[in-house]
Amino acid sequence: MEGDAGGGPDEPGNGDVDGGPVGQGEGEAGREGDVGEGEGEGEAETPPDPAGEGEGEGEGEGEGERGGEGEGEGEGEPAPGTPLLVFNEVLADGTTDLDANGDGDIRGAEDEFVEIVNAGDGPARLGGWRLVERDKVAPRHVFADGVQLPPGEALVVFGGGTVSDALEATEGAQFIVAAPDDPGIPFGLNLGDDGDVLRLLDPEGAEVLRFAYGLGCEADDDACPGAVSDRSLTRSPDVLGAWVPHDQAEAAGAAIFSAGTRIDGAPFGL
Repeated sequence: MEGDAGGGPDEPGNGDVDGGPVGQGEGEAGREGDVGEGEGEGEAETPPDPAGEGEGEGEGEGEGERGGEGEGEGEGEPAPGTPLLVFNEVLADGTTDLDANGDGDIRGAEDEFVEIVNAGDGPARLGGWRLVERDKVAPRHVFADGVQLPPGEALVVFGGGTVSDALEATEGAQFIVAAPDDPGIPFGLNLGDDGDVLRLLDPEGAEVLRFAYGLGCEADDDACPGAVSDRSLTRSPDVLGAWVPHDQAEAAGAAIFSAGTRIDGAPFGL
């Protein structure tokens, strides 16, 4: 939670401007990799491969640093066995009547969270990936080496505190407390109550996902959601839908957030 959202975002990179699915499609250039070579013709730039597997189609050939032979299957569609990452739910105002991380202490900055879902059919290897705010370089969170998000499951990053045992037992979900590398920005995710921009960057600094809301929205972006208080913003339906206040989502009932589960409380991954 942050009092002032500050300036506007950079122009989008390889990510979807609204935090939507980012997969693997056809590309114009081969990628370097440890294993295999790819060759072909494509019409669109190949986005980053979060799984570390597969290679987009491209003109020419190359040896890829991200391994494995593979071809993109259609523009914007993931190749078989690759991840498809989505920002699915964001609680920017953690001062709710409920304890989002379940540690028994309601604190705005600590109970903020962002939920990422892997809607693809391959694991996302997230070691070294970063969550950053707006156009800042210093991260709010850096994913530790070895962190993977299996297909169909969710990963939730809280701003701070301690994740409760009850949440940790949630099927189809992982829970992490924000921990920036040095140099990094402490004090959690620090999302602005009135609006902000949250970006997911790969280890090379390429933007994979972007989510803007409230004052972080571009003036001409009618689909960008407004800021809300005392509840999260979520996609309705999960993964594919537009952003809405959680308590207005279909099947939410009166729930104001659903960290690590679907809107109706059902687990991911089943």
